[in-house]
Amino acid sequence: MNLYLRRKNKEQHYITSSVITPRDKGFISGNMKTGYSLNFPISNCRPTTTCSQNCYACSGPIAFKNSILKALSIEQQLGQDLPLAVRETAKEIKRLKLDNLRYSGGGDLSDSGVEYIKQLANALPEVIFWGFTRKVDVAEQLINSNKLNIKVIFSLDKTTPSSILTKVANLKLNTSWLYDDSNNPPPRDVYVTFANHANGRLDKTLTKLAGECPAIHDHSVHCDECRHCFNFQ
Repeated sequence: MNLYLRRKNKEQHYITSSVITPRDKGFISGNMKTGYSLNFPISNCRPTTTCSQNCYACSGPIAFKNSILKALSIEQQLGQDLPLAVRETAKEIKRLKLDNLRYSGGGDLSDSGVEYIKQLANALPEVIFWGFTRKVDVAEQLINSNKLNIKVIFSLDKTTPSSILTKVANLKLNTSWLYDDSNNPPPRDVYVTFANHANGRLDKTLTKLAGECPAIHDHSVHCDECRHCFNFQ
């Protein structure tokens, strides 16, 4: 069973077992690399073959039970009381004194998740909300919000369907490239590249590509220091 299906089955088990408890640990999660992020269920995702086999959100602490339950409870909260979720998250952002926050640190956005990010961006125009998606409709909704403090990068790999590549090109989105094979170069204009690091282990047989995320090779580098993935127009 691939990584994505294994975690998706866990999420479904927790949902059907009614073990999701009311959110009591806030909305924002901490991460050694990204710093802070909003994590969502991976059942929101539309993964490619490469993504589902190498998903970083399906192993390690982010895939532990408590982390999965938090993602599920946040998604549940968005459906039950979105204005409350926005208010409480805004309070956390101010308390942490953040000037940027990654969305979809794990998982992807649902329609309610898109509205959540748009409302947060409207409430806190001084904070940059940035992240990655593999869903064209999500990317389109976010960029069409015309919020200058929402940054979107579309995730690609060698198994991304050509129809998706065409849509992403038409939207003029910045893109990332996940690679597990050095013989499959990224599109010419890709913004950032990521060598396969499933299970937290870098495949050292891969040839380093231009635009490589520095944190893949040096764990002392953090997103808040680099800022490449949200420092664009």
